[in-house]
Amino acid sequence: MKVIIYLIPFLTTLLYGQVSNLAKPLLPNQSLLYQDQTDTTSNGFDKKNYRTALRWSIANSVIPFVSAPLAQALLRSDKALLLSFYGLVIGPSGGHLYTQDWKRTLVGSGIRYAGGRILLRGLFACWEPGCTKYEEKASQRRGIVGLLIYEVGIGYTLYTLTKSVETFNTRYTKRNAIAVLPILIEKPYFLTGMREYMPALNLQIGF
Repeated sequence: MKVIIYLIPFLTTLLYGQVSNLAKPLLPNQSLLYQDQTDTTSNGFDKKNYRTALRWSIANSVIPFVSAPLAQALLRSDKALLLSFYGLVIGPSGGHLYTQDWKRTLVGSGIRYAGGRILLRGLFACWEPGCTKYEEKASQRRGIVGLLIYEVGIGYTLYTLTKSVETFNTRYTKRNAIAVLPILIEKPYFLTGMREYMPALNLQIGF
């Protein structure tokens, strides 16, 4: 039963990745006649991709969780179980780490941590025999509430992942936009004695 409960977030993530194509290419600003379309920013960061961000979330969730028992057997230390903690709590926000969205990483991880604590308390409250039926039901309700909160954390991360990618790429676009706009400028009045205009080009470089 516990294994099934723990696999629910991962199955949800995998299913979401198969049916969702929320990654949309960013359209250049319509007022720009030319815009740099390279995939590397001036600060050396690559332009982010939604599918890659989703893979980061899956990998950071599954790999630590699966490798934790092996690490515990090799190291003979319970500290290796911290890998499971990372995989369950922080791992789903791997896509936010990939896009350097620290705020959403903290929010999503915090929700999952709170839900996970409530879930574990509900599961182990009546682990030993001797609980009354009322205590067993209360423990089950607590576990369900914890699971729902944990799933809210998973849903929050998946829902905001696209926004994180778009936010990062918007910053990238602003840093690398080069615009050449046709404009009209007024000739100096004291030279011509009349109001005349001449064509010119306005160069705009974003940083």
